[in-house]
Amino acid sequence: MDPSQEKLKISDDMSAWRAKIETRLFEQIDLAPLVFFRVLFGGIMFWEVTRYYDHGWVERYYTDPSSGESWVVDQTDYLTSRQRRKLPDRPDMILLFCHYLKQELREEGHGDVQIRAVSRVSLNGRAPQLLVDSTRDLTQVERSLMPATWIIPLKD
Repeated sequence: MDPSQEKLKISDDMSAWRAKIETRLFEQIDLAPLVFFRVLFGGIMFWEVTRYYDHGWVERYYTDPSSGESWVVDQTDYLTSRQRRKLPDRPDMILLFCHYLKQELREEGHGDVQIRAVSRVSLNGRAPQLLVDSTRDLTQVERSLMPATWIIPLKD
């Protein structure tokens, strides 16, 4: 087969391939599966966002050092919904809230308590991971412009 016939054959094959694609792209299809998928996907995204906003990813608990008992703090007693939404990925706000919570608990008669926070966040597309050291008593940490050792570096 000479080269001109090869080019002609390749050109015919490309035309046939292009015609098949154009036919397939412009044929009428049933939209029900696409609509079902989009509604289902939207419902899943709505559920995840609602769960994130309602429950947050920060859980604070305090411990009475004399008895060793621990309690989980209900955030809704102390924070507005807007504050609860902003808190999980802002370690400085977590620290400030722990200091505020210590004062509130002291006024309620709990004495000297230790407050720890478990904050799991997903930043820049990473998998959720701890943001602050959950073993540290955040009431003993002072605000500073120096590097914070209680904030856990992100892993890739």
